[in-house]
Amino acid sequence: MPGTLFNPESRAQAVQAAKFVSSLTVAQREGVFSSWKRQHGRQYAAGSPEHAQRFAAFQANLAEVARWNQRNDVSFWKGLNNYSDMTWAKFSSTVLMRSFPRGPPPGRAAARHRPGRRLAQAGVPVAFDWRARGKVPAVRYQGNCGSCWAFAAVSALEIKAAIDNTSLPTLDFSEQQVLDCAAPHGCLGGRPEDAFEYISEFFVSPEAALPYTATDNQACPVWARGVGAVPKGSLTVKPSPGYTRLEPTADAVIDGLVARGPVMVAFAVDEDFMLYAGGIYPGTSCGNNLNHAMVIVGYSAAAGLPSGQSYYTFRNSWGQWWGEGGYARVRIAPDGAGTCGMYSDLLLQPVLTAAV
Repeated sequence: MPGTLFNPESRAQAVQAAKFVSSLTVAQREGVFSSWKRQHGRQYAAGSPEHAQRFAAFQANLAEVARWNQRNDVSFWKGLNNYSDMTWAKFSSTVLMRSFPRGPPPGRAAARHRPGRRLAQAGVPVAFDWRARGKVPAVRYQGNCGSCWAFAAVSALEIKAAIDNTSLPTLDFSEQQVLDCAAPHGCLGGRPEDAFEYISEFFVSPEAALPYTATDNQACPVWARGVGAVPKGSLTVKPSPGYTRLEPTADAVIDGLVARGPVMVAFAVDEDFMLYAGGIYPGTSCGNNLNHAMVIVGYSAAAGLPSGQSYYTFRNSWGQWWGEGGYARVRIAPDGAGTCGMYSDLLLQPVLTAAV
């Protein structure tokens, strides 16, 4: 049962796990916690204040998962993941960004990409996913650092390089370089725009040149500012600034995604999304406080636009244990703010990638 409890793959599994949890004693929940710790490599000294705090947070999350998954009026289910030993307060202050200002930064008014005809009139497929075309690498894990903005930009770059068939030995690039060199706020947050403006001026190196540490206390290496030799296998984007901004519509997202590549999006994460494990996330209570960045890699609009059964496929950076193998299906909302404010800041990388 712990396997399906940690990562239920269907509504039926989620309901079954919820019933199992409801019958557990505190001692049995401690056993579930021990299994979870082994799975995620956590080590807390027995009897320590940290162990007590983490177990209390874990129990609260476990209870919420069980409570939610016994409802029959919801379109998604919850589960345990990499962050299930954190309270919402701890998670939001450690993993999410402090805030995400909307729209282009002062002095950075990038060109807008405007969509063509309505989906039904344009011959655009009713469903599309870059994963099915072998262009999307393995899901990454940002850890306890608000570096989603760097992961979103690098993820979009890796996918676009695969779409462009860029000739390089690896398409795994350094989020740490972007974190250290592209913006002043590091783990407190940033903009994917910051990442692309930096990369279009310089480059991003392979992951092996500057591995990810989930910290922002490293100085930007001099070679990452164009002084000295460039690491072999580095990548850049041209022309500057490396992105365009999309109109706040479903048509713009779908048109850009199919024609050009992945779409970067800002998102207002709430406690429900922290525990999301599968299904179509409607975002009915998340508001518009943009505190996270992700990448859209696909969609399904067979039920029409908009519809409660139509969704975008979001690629997150919280590891494969979160959501549907690291991904989420998010409802395609009417034009305007979009689900969880996502239409407030949409970026497309329509330029070509190139080896340095």
